[in-house]
Amino acid sequence: MFSSSFSMNAHATIIEQMFDLNTWVEEYNLNISSLEYNSFSNPAVQKTYDKFIILDKDLKKAFMTEYRSGKISYYEMQDLITAYNNFVYYTSKTFSYISFEERGYRGKETQNAINNSYSQMRQNYAKVRHILSK
Repeated sequence: MFSSSFSMNAHATIIEQMFDLNTWVEEYNLNISSLEYNSFSNPAVQKTYDKFIILDKDLKKAFMTEYRSGKISYYEMQDLITAYNNFVYYTSKTFSYISFEERGYRGKETQNAINNSYSQMRQNYAKVRHILSK
């Protein structure tokens, strides 16, 4: 029962997103990740996260435009998607650990997790920028 309800909700979300005129069907065919909206109690953290949401949209738009115009080959696009999906994953992890800190789970382990995720996020962002700058 739960899985069928979840499946229906997931399909409804995808259909709603496909009707968004700013989203291209290729994003779904290429399996490109997106940052989900999160809220934070610290306004500075919220502002930073909101900037990452904008960056997410701008980067996807940039590389989809490059791909559609033929400036990025299919194989480069696959490398780009891998690096980008990793960037989104580690960005989400970084902010989820920051959220843990906001809820009082402060300590060396949480700080190490934030630092490690942040480092991975930066590395994957650099890979994305490198591919786009070719």
